[in-house]
Order: sequence, then structure tokens, then C-alpha cells
Amino acid sequence: MAELEECEFFRKISTDKRLMMKKNYLLLFLTFVLVGCQNEMDVSKQNKDQTQSDIQEEVEIAENTNIPASLLNEISQQISVPIEDITEGDLLKVKSINITSQNNDDVSALSEMKNLESLYVSAPIDISSISELNNLKYLYLMNMNYPITKFDFLTSHEQLNTLDIQNSGIEDLKEFPTLKKLESLSLVNNQVQDLAPIENLTSLEVLDITNNQITSLSPLENLMNLHSLSLDNNPIKDATPIGKLSSLLFLSINGIPIDSIEFVQELNKLERLQISDTEVSDLSSLVNLKSLSYLDIRNTNVTSIKALRELESLHILLLNKDKVKDWKSLENKAGLRISETVILAE
Repeated sequence: MAELEECEFFRKISTDKRLMMKKNYLLLFLTFVLVGCQNEMDVSKQNKDQTQSDIQEEVEIAENTNIPASLLNEISQQISVPIEDITEGDLLKVKSINITSQNNDDVSALSEMKNLESLYVSAPIDISSISELNNLKYLYLMNMNYPITKFDFLTSHEQLNTLDIQNSGIEDLKEFPTLKKLESLSLVNNQVQDLAPIENLTSLEVLDITNNQITSLSPLENLMNLHSLSLDNNPIKDATPIGKLSSLLFLSINGIPIDSIEFVQELNKLERLQISDTEVSDLSSLVNLKSLSYLDIRNTNVTSIKALRELESLHILLLNKDKVKDWKSLENKAGLRISETVILAE
């Protein structure tokens, strides 16, 4: 009897151990399941976060899909931000931009660069977007490859300091009177005929209207702050108004139909004078120009440079040695270089 009871006791213990082991296995299994679920949730969350990041990046890039690659590259260089990271807000950081692509790119994004101060364009673009750039101070429009017929956008740019429009077919300056702060104006290689619209731009210091169709210079008489004036290759009938511009340091009148330069004799501050390809024959009007350091008389009717002997500041003289009979009289003048080809001023 005692042996039966002992066997029953050990059987019960064995059963209890098996039950305990089952419970432990079950708990271990449930633990693995829970850990696996948690890991899956974490991975899912990471994937979700990554997806949201990718979406955000795609949104940022999508904002710039209407900006051509050439312009994006220029923006990237100007603000030191990788192209893929440029956002619409970054456009407000751009202060200067150069547009040179010849692909007729869409540059409407320019209107979003509200803080742009300098714009250089040498490409065929729609310039209407420029009208909204109210902080623009320096504007260069070069070789646009087609005539610009409307400059209405200039009326909203009274703050402009420098305006350079070259090879763009401009004929009329009617929008220019509002540019009161303009200090430098270049209209090289256009079809301008009348300077009347700029006669009150008294802040002008530099004016270059080379290769146009100007006949009258009377509108320039009020521009007393001019210190640089280029009038090359214009059909000017009367150059005497130049004589009133007492602040001139630089004057270039190459290729204009004149035979006298008497009008320069009162320009005491003049340092550089270019009169090549004119009918000028007499240099006596230069006798008192003590500041003159550079003179170009090539392809003129000048045969004598006797009038230049007392000009102590003269350092560069360009002439045709076969025409000027006495050029050797100044050959040994201290500090003077005589040449038949262009010498860059020091």
C-alpha cells in the first residue's frame, strides 16, 4: 500500500513538472510573438518616417520643376545650396544671377527672387518677369538675339543704379525718364535716335551710346556729373554741347562726322580723348588740357603734333606715323609711349 502511495506521489510530481514546462514554453512563445510584433511596428514606423521624408524631399524638388536646370545650377552656386535641396524659400536668398543659356528657357521663377539686386542676361528670354524685381540695382541685357520692343518694366525700377542694354534693337527711350538714380547707362549697338528722354537723369556719371543713330547731343547739356562719355559711330551733326560737360575725364568720339574739336578746349579735367576715324586735322585746341594722358588720333587728317609738346601728363599717343610728319619730335619725350596700335592704359 505504501509503495502504491509513493508511486502516485512521484507520478503527480512528474505531471506537475510537465504542466509547468508547458506554461514556460507558452510564456516564452508569447514573449517571442510580442517582441516580433514590436520589432515589426518599429520597422513599419521607420519605413513610414522614411516615406514621409522621401515625400517631403519630392515636394521640395517638385517646387522647382518649372525652373530649368541651367537656372537651378546658377541659383545653387549663388546661395551655396545643393540643387536637390533648393526650396522655394531659398529663392529669396538670391542676390545676383546670370542667365546665359540659349535654350529659350522658362525663367518665370525670376519673379520669386524678390531680393535680387543684380541680373545679367545674355539669352533670349521673356523679360516680363523682371518688372516684379523691385530691389534690382544692376541690370545687364546683352545680345538678346531679338529686338526688345517694350521696356515698360523699367517704369517700376526707379532704384536702378546701372543699366546696360546691348545688341537688343532698342529704338525709343520713353520709359527712361523715371530712372532718376541711374549712374551708369550703356546702350551700345542699338537703334536709338533721340536722347531727350534722358536729359534729366542728372545722376548719370557714365554714358555709352556707341553705334546708334544719334544726331543731336543737346539733351546731354544738363548732365553735369558725366565723367565718361562714349559716342563712337553716331551720325552726330553738332558736337559742341560736349564742351559744357566740365566734369568729363573720358571722351570717345571715334568715327563721328566732325572736322574740329574746338569744343574740348575748356574740358580741363579731361584725361583720355579718342578721336580716331574723324576728319579732325588741327590739335591746337588741346594745348591747355594739362591733365590729358591718353590721346588717339589714328586715321584722322592730323599731320602735326606740335600742339602736344607742352602736355606733360601725356603718356600714351596713338597715331599713324606715315601721316604725322613730326611724330619723332616727341619720340624721346620722358614718359611718353607712341604707337600705331592700341596700348592699354595703365
